[in-house]
Amino acid sequence: MGHRREPVIPGPETTLDHSPAAATPEAAGVAGRVDRLEQQFATLFDSYRQRLRQQATAIDPALQPSGYRTVLALIANGPSKAGPLADALGFDKSVLSRQLHQLEGLGLVSRAQDVDDGRAVILSATPYAMSQIQSIRGSRRDEFRTRLSRWDETDLDTLSRLLGNLALL
Repeated sequence: MGHRREPVIPGPETTLDHSPAAATPEAAGVAGRVDRLEQQFATLFDSYRQRLRQQATAIDPALQPSGYRTVLALIANGPSKAGPLADALGFDKSVLSRQLHQLEGLGLVSRAQDVDDGRAVILSATPYAMSQIQSIRGSRRDEFRTRLSRWDETDLDTLSRLLGNLALL
């Protein structure tokens, strides 16, 4: 029976940067803060992936998070050809093709001929998909907004400002 080691998460006094430049207290402090920030982002992204998985399975247990993201993109951006949709999602076209096959089978996506180019196909979220997403988003958004409304107004303003700054990087 092996002893399981717990992962080490850098604390305020720990830095993962062992370069000579990080040897000064000022550099170590900044490096440690950046390390903690990266850890917080990892936690945030894990939480986001878990929510996507939960929301996808709320529609259908067979729906994968990537398929759910595909439907979200079609709802947010409107009907699209496969190429631009794959690019927007960061998917390989073959991955998107498999997703679309499943999404059509679940009644979440429909295909139609492009009126301007008879060879092209336009993909759209179905009314069923839109109602399912609206239902899920409504309950999740209400929960999110309720939790955030408990925050101090200054913290909300600061988070909003910092996220705006981060988006400019």
